[in-house]
Amino acid sequence: MSRARDLANFADGTIDSATISTLSSTALTATSASVSTASLIQPNISSKPLIIKSAAPSTGAITGATVSSGSVIYAIASASATFSVNDLVTITGITPDTLNDTRAVVGAVSASSITIVNAKQGTYSSGGTATRIHANLLEIQNSAGTALSTIRSDGSVTGGFNSGLTLLNTTSFSGVSSQSINDVFSTTYDNYRVLVKLTAMSSTGDFQFRYRVSSADNTTSNYNMLRQRSNAAAVNTNQDTSLSYLLLAAFHSTTGVKNCAMDIMSPFLTENSQITFVGSTADNVNNQIGVYLTSGGFNTTTSFTGFTIFPASGTMTGSVSVFGYSK
Repeated sequence: MSRARDLANFADGTIDSATISTLSSTALTATSASVSTASLIQPNISSKPLIIKSAAPSTGAITGATVSSGSVIYAIASASATFSVNDLVTITGITPDTLNDTRAVVGAVSASSITIVNAKQGTYSSGGTATRIHANLLEIQNSAGTALSTIRSDGSVTGGFNSGLTLLNTTSFSGVSSQSINDVFSTTYDNYRVLVKLTAMSSTGDFQFRYRVSSADNTTSNYNMLRQRSNAAAVNTNQDTSLSYLLLAAFHSTTGVKNCAMDIMSPFLTENSQITFVGSTADNVNNQIGVYLTSGGFNTTTSFTGFTIFPASGTMTGSVSVFGYSK
């Protein structure tokens, strides 16, 4: 396929699946954003065409303007649904003309107005339109015209081609007997990844987990688990039901870094939540690597918003990070 045909397809605004292999090695550059199409097109793309086109500019009718301390507040109905901070806008059609502006940066947005810092000055009389320019550089649509993803001028990508994980919370702790993470589970995500790094523990023993809601741990006997611990010397497996906590691992030394990862499925939904836990440590007997695999669940349909991690005794130092899996 020739470059001329590639460019013709771009000019027409339509890219069929036959051109994707060529375009995937070509960088799309617009204003300050440079995004490779290889990162935007899913590998299991169907034979139906994708359409890549410039996104239509968004506008809002201006019904008033107030000059205040080197800024102008423009009254626009439903402004927050159209504009965002740092959007580039053009102000036209206002009487007097001194309040019109080009390529102005939005400094603040409310439900009913946008604020332009260092905008032109004057006393508002009538009229006006605010037009957001180059906020959404490109939209990727399916053959039905539904937007799958949007590339903004700041380089961010929204829609179906987003990153699979979003960081929701990172908390560091030192010398604590437990660490609670509140209000991280919600309707935004169904499933979560939790990373725990323990750099010190005052006592050996079990490392445990409880769900929580309304800033209180759930201590009912509804936790079930199957756990396997292995090292070069042996593999041990045990199963427990009707626990008041989930037993994730049993650490046999207070020294050495312990790294853990959990996938927590459906904690906020009113269905049985499941956890898969993997932990590793270099502090086992005879300086061997120890690996812990745990599958656990909560056998009622309680909706949870957070969790607590804690050692069976003593204190711990480290950090925990929570990510949401994109739906």
